[in-house]
Amino acid sequence: QVRTSLKVRANEAEMKAAHGVLSVLCDAVLHLGPNLEIRSPDLKLSHFLATQMDDLTALAGSDFVAFVAEADKKRFRNFVAMAEMTAATKAATKADVEPAADALQVTLVRRGNSLVDAELFHTYFPDVEGEAGHLIGIRESIEKPRAKVCPPSESSEWAGSPGDTS
Repeated sequence: QVRTSLKVRANEAEMKAAHGVLSVLCDAVLHLGPNLEIRSPDLKLSHFLATQMDDLTALAGSDFVAFVAEADKKRFRNFVAMAEMTAATKAATKADVEPAADALQVTLVRRGNSLVDAELFHTYFPDVEGEAGHLIGIRESIEKPRAKVCPPSESSEWAGSPGDTS
C-alpha cells in the first residue's frame, strides 16, 4: 500500500509538471474526464473560449466536444480514443514507457459562433480511480487566421456555450 501511495503521489507530481509546462506554452490547459467533460475550468480557458463567465462552475462538467467544430468532432473523438487504446495496450503489456503525447489541429467554436483554429496538445492519463483522463493544452494556431462565424447548425445547446450570444 505504501508503494501504491508513492506511485499516486509521483503521478500527481508528473501531472502538475506537465500542466505547468503546457501553461507556459499554451493559451489554455484543461483536464477532461472519461466522457470528455471539462474537469478543470480556469480563467484562461474561459477567456480562450470567450465564454465571459464569471462563474467557472458553469464550464465545469460541460462537454468539451461542444466547443469543437462539427467537421472536427469525429476526428477529435477518434484522436482521444486512439490515445486510450495505446495506453491500454501499454498497460496490458506492462511496457514501462512514457505516456504518449500527440497534437491535433482542430477548429474550435467560441461564444457567438466565431471560429478559431487551434492546436491541441494531448496526453492520456488514468486518474487515481483508474478512470480515463486527458490533459490538453490549447494554443491558437497562427498559421491560418480565421475571422468567420460558423453556421447556426454548429451551435451548442449548452447555456454559455459557443452558440450563446447573450
